[in-house]
Amino acid sequence: MFKNNYQLNKVLFKSFPTNSLHLLLFISFFTLTHCSFAQENSEQKFWNRFYISPTISYIFSSAESGNELIGTNGLFKGIASGLNFNYQINQTFGFRLSTNYLKGQEQVANKVSFPIYEVRAWGRGVFISPSVVFLSNKSFFNVTPFLTFGALTGFPEVVYTYQNEKAIFTGNTFIGINSALGGKIKLNKSLSFNIEVQAQKANYTPSRVVYQSNDSVIIDESEDELNTSFKLDNFNLSLSLSYKFKNSK
Repeated sequence: MFKNNYQLNKVLFKSFPTNSLHLLLFISFFTLTHCSFAQENSEQKFWNRFYISPTISYIFSSAESGNELIGTNGLFKGIASGLNFNYQINQTFGFRLSTNYLKGQEQVANKVSFPIYEVRAWGRGVFISPSVVFLSNKSFFNVTPFLTFGALTGFPEVVYTYQNEKAIFTGNTFIGINSALGGKIKLNKSLSFNIEVQAQKANYTPSRVVYQSNDSVIIDESEDELNTSFKLDNFNLSLSLSYKFKNSK
């Protein structure tokens, strides 16, 4: 087993990845190969390594978003809720799939080319993050530190409103980076409480704008209207309660 891993790692290191997405794949594959020995010798069942965690997060966002006509700070700032699905390979390595829904707080646009109107805006959408989880094998005052690193994607929308009109920037998705530093507090054999600080970075470019005014709806996909990029440059404080599934026996 270890000989096979050694030969495999020699091949992997010859083609060490040069960008963040390849690095994520490399870390995931490296982790799987090095944990396979422990996995084969473990008597735990699959469901005894599986965790589900309802989570709530407050997202701080300070990056400016928009185009030359309208700019807004903190479009994706607000409270997000969702579920984390965790699979723990052994005591120190695991994988997590996070899903969250966010409806950002309404913000007043701070850069408007027609200042006679008050333009309000917010971001919303479903966000998905597959991550690798690294747990410490030591606890401090019943707190086990952990790190996560992974990709970030989703299906966001940005809404602008003024008077009785609304413009919704939508379509397309994105790929970004999500990382976190946190602590896990074990409550009993099945429950643990998690607190973590996350950092997210991505750019979202929509593919169409939907204009709504009274009873009319107009969809615009012209390049002039879509000269817009929205930044997700966020720091999040996240709380979750993990439930560990027990063996069926």
